[in-house]
Amino acid sequence: MIVDIQRDYFPGGAHPLEGPEAAAASAARLLSGFRAAGNPVFHVRHIWDEDEATFMRPGSEGVEIHESVEPLDGETVISKEHPNSFRDTGLETELRDAGVDELVVCGMMTSMCGFDSRRPHSWLKLRLGFLRWMTPRARRGMMRPRNHPHRH
Repeated sequence: MIVDIQRDYFPGGAHPLEGPEAAAASAARLLSGFRAAGNPVFHVRHIWDEDEATFMRPGSEGVEIHESVEPLDGETVISKEHPNSFRDTGLETELRDAGVDELVVCGMMTSMCGFDSRRPHSWLKLRLGFLRWMTPRARRGMMRPRNHPHRH
């Protein structure tokens, strides 16, 4: 499951992070391996649909999944409005329908959405792998402002 590797987090986006290219490249290598092995892939993207939204706005170019991990036809894409990818989405159903019993989670904001998305694994009875590539310096660049969609 690839969480929130979206254009707004890259240079030129509405909320660029420090070092997103390295995290995206690592996710792309993982994605390539999963595809080659024929494993199911799930992409999750955040949409911030509120008047005060400054990025991840519906219909914006920045809300789109970054081309380095762009979904292929047939891969599941889940849109979420909360840090937790399972909350108010069809992710659990998609995982169960695909027969998933092990889940590897990676993404851009591992300190927030990645962590929040891994918490439900105990009640979903999934074995979980959680990958974190960003350096402490890169994570410092990801401090969330007061109006960040992940603060609610």
